[in-house]
Order: sequence, then structure tokens, then C-alpha cells
Amino acid sequence: MNYCKRAGIGVIVAVTPAPETLPRIEKFVKEYDIRFAIHNHGPEDKLWHSPLDVLKAVKGMDPRIGCLHRCWAYGSHGHGRGAGDSRGRRGGCCNMHMKDLTSFQDKESQVGGGRGHHAGEEDF
Repeated sequence: MNYCKRAGIGVIVAVTPAPETLPRIEKFVKEYDIRFAIHNHGPEDKLWHSPLDVLKAVKGMDPRIGCLHRCWAYGSHGHGRGAGDSRGRRGGCCNMHMKDLTSFQDKESQVGGGRGHHAGEEDF
């Protein structure tokens, strides 16, 4: 965290941090004033199946701890559309990245934004 602070990095994206580490992460988030985004990988992720799992785990914690949304994934996995999953939730979405798919059934069907099923502006 010290390196990130000194380098001017405002958000750390973490893949599958163990839930029991979140209180310690929260301590460092407060100390270094850096946002922490948990990057879930959809239903195949053993810990964080959706952003809603992340939001449940961080409920009541510092609002700088949240999730990184994978906008393309949620329409295909029944978790709603894009960023809408955390609208109105303080500390919900700390970061996001967007991908587009030509087929919601094939995660390998990634294409450039706007060339698949991603709704673009509608997700915001």
C-alpha cells in the first residue's frame, strides 16, 4: 500500500481476496486513503460470483472498499445489467472495465466495444 500511495495509484484491483482478510484490508484502506476494488470473475469465481456477493461482504465497511464491475458479464449470468447492480449503494463500485461479447453463452466471444451485446451508455 505504501508503494501505491507514493506512486499515486488511487485504486487497487484485487482478484479473489479471502473474505477473512477484508478487515485488515479495510485498516490499510483507511491508513493510506486508497480505494480497493474486488474483481469478481462471474459464476466460475469460487469466492465472488457476482458484484452482489462483494457488496454483501463489504457492507458496513469503509466506502472505499467495493467491487470492480465487469459490465459484459451480468446480462449473461442473471445478475442484472452492468453498473446498475450497485447504483445507490455507497461504496459499491470502485472501478470498472468493459468487455463486449457476441454471445452471452461463450465468454471467449469477446469483441470490441459496441460490436456485441453490450448496451454501452444504457449501462451508465
